[in-house]
Amino acid sequence: MSHIEGRRGTTALLLTETVQTQAGAIGGAHVAVGPAVHRPPLHTRAFRSVQSFGRSAGGVIASGYRSLRDAVGARVGGHHANNHIYIETPVVPEILRTPAEVRAALSAQLPPTVTVSETGEISGKWETNGLAKGSPLAQEKSKSFAEVLLANPPKNEKAYGDIKISGQAQSDFYRMNYTIRNGEKTFNSIRDLEGKTDQAERNESVANHLHGLTQNREATFVLSNILTQQLGSFISYGYEDNNKNAVNFSPLGQGQGKTGIDLFFRQPGGEEIAVAPKAMGGMEFNIFKEGDDFKVDVDWEYFASKAGMEDLEGMDGSLLKINAHMTMTIDGLSANQGVLAFKEEPRATMDFHGQMATQYSS
Repeated sequence: MSHIEGRRGTTALLLTETVQTQAGAIGGAHVAVGPAVHRPPLHTRAFRSVQSFGRSAGGVIASGYRSLRDAVGARVGGHHANNHIYIETPVVPEILRTPAEVRAALSAQLPPTVTVSETGEISGKWETNGLAKGSPLAQEKSKSFAEVLLANPPKNEKAYGDIKISGQAQSDFYRMNYTIRNGEKTFNSIRDLEGKTDQAERNESVANHLHGLTQNREATFVLSNILTQQLGSFISYGYEDNNKNAVNFSPLGQGQGKTGIDLFFRQPGGEEIAVAPKAMGGMEFNIFKEGDDFKVDVDWEYFASKAGMEDLEGMDGSLLKINAHMTMTIDGLSANQGVLAFKEEPRATMDFHGQMATQYSS
């Protein structure tokens, strides 16, 4: 329903009679407001087209969605949480593109090893050991994950008896999913702490089990500073497009980014399924020893669109599904001295899945 390519004299955004409860003309555009039947057809790419139209119509809606929303709200007597804006203009907001051109535009937004088939299916893996140039965490040059971790030692600590963890770990231990394998014993924070709601108690339990694995106060502290949400940020800022520019596929949480919009994922073949993304809360940490060293594996299925909220070309509201895996080996002898060093530097593999809207397949 968010197909925006139009022909002269037709709608810029598709209108359905069932949702036109209020209507009027603002800045030369016909506007209707009403509850969404399935999902709002107005996404960010539409905002840009509306902006272009607004400039040619005297700037009434040139400042984008917010100004348009306020103008419509004033016209119909206020805003409602379940109301969405539908626009019809007498001009062409975008040049009509062929399905192949839309697929090529989507492909340009994805990492070069991720492909878009003629049927609109998105697939492929992206592998990296670092952050892309231009990303918020790397800025002017690309940086390896190890380089960033080594350059950012913990700034503070929290003690639980004789055990200390980093300040960031204190913010994450109680809510993240940790599996700590210590010989025959396996601790899982979600399973084993079910029903325990006290944040400090949950933090202390994770810290105790991590210390049970390391048997060393300094090593526990070193590992605690790694086992945090920062690894999720590394993954989401580790992408490049065909021009080696950073692309941010940041994770969406339920209700995040598109307030009031049901988030969904379109499977190959076109079936759309509702999803309730957990953002970084979906990360699964696995920690165990390998000889004297410590292994950290992260598995994470997350849903994203470009820059977290914008629709990707031709997706018509559907999210991408990304299955990410990160692995690293931390030198145990160095960790016991309170020093972070890697036997194997962190690397990540991201497996992309998705399907464009049916009108863009050949």
